[in-house]
Amino acid sequence: EIPLRLVGSEMCIRDSYIYFPYLAAPRIYRNTGPSDQPMVFVQSVNGVDRLVNCCALARRYGLVAGMRLADARALCPTLHSHSHDAASDHADLQHLALWARRYSPLTGVDERANGIWMDVAGAEHLFGDVRGLMLDCARRLRRSGLRLQFAAAPTCGAAWALAHYARPGIHIVNQYNRSFSGTACSLTPPRTKIQQILAPLPLAALRIDQDIDAALHRAGLHFIGDIMMMPRAPLATRFGDGLLRRLDQACGDIQESFSPLAPTQPMIVSWNFAEPIAAASDVVAMISYLADEMARLLYHAGMAARRLELGWQLIDGGRHRHEIHLSRPSRQAL
Repeated sequence: EIPLRLVGSEMCIRDSYIYFPYLAAPRIYRNTGPSDQPMVFVQSVNGVDRLVNCCALARRYGLVAGMRLADARALCPTLHSHSHDAASDHADLQHLALWARRYSPLTGVDERANGIWMDVAGAEHLFGDVRGLMLDCARRLRRSGLRLQFAAAPTCGAAWALAHYARPGIHIVNQYNRSFSGTACSLTPPRTKIQQILAPLPLAALRIDQDIDAALHRAGLHFIGDIMMMPRAPLATRFGDGLLRRLDQACGDIQESFSPLAPTQPMIVSWNFAEPIAAASDVVAMISYLADEMARLLYHAGMAARRLELGWQLIDGGRHRHEIHLSRPSRQAL
């Protein structure tokens, strides 16, 4: 079953969020093969080894992020531990966000929570609707061995909260609250619908600091619905303005957006001549020089090319180009 959730009116669905709870584990499995032993990823915090992430099997043993490695080994003596590789996690998220551009031109990375953003407004019709887009994306990712939780909502905050804390399932409410069987119900305003679905989620779903979350728990406030109808001034005085700002962002009272990845710019090397050249040897020498320059750029960027394009302009203004396709990525100038 694909953990897919959708909330809000299809006419106002804008943001979707994909959360990868076990991001690092598939990377290890690709290198060493599948394992039947629990696996965790550890980072030293103030001289104490603590869990940063784990695999799905380790989660079944009750192991969670933030737990001391010694306590985790007491619960599971056969535990395999690996050092947390933040750079590899960042590279994986960047790759996934770039891959997700097949569904939306605006995608971003959420490194703090192992997720990626997508602005699906205007793109959902290519897959029938938002549900079709999400199902296609989730199926492709699952076939790649990734475990994910997927949600879409009219706001970034609501999508993030649902992806991290809502129960698995598909939550779809179209413009007129019409079910797939064709039964029409009364229209529920998008903000009210968002509040109804966010209310049973824990307060941590608002992306607040751990200290604020702990203070709210000590005050007997555990769910988002507990603070929705409370007077705002006392909440701001006791827990800070950040709590109300996150609540308003999730409900759509304050606009919020993510920072999309910058479009990939093609690598270009060129040479402008003071005078036209006509000798074939000069043309060949310049092409060889430009190929060497391109190989140098690719080497320093740690990249390789599968497709190259050679272009030139004649003295009469005519422009021509020739494409070169390689069977495998390469950065060697031949």
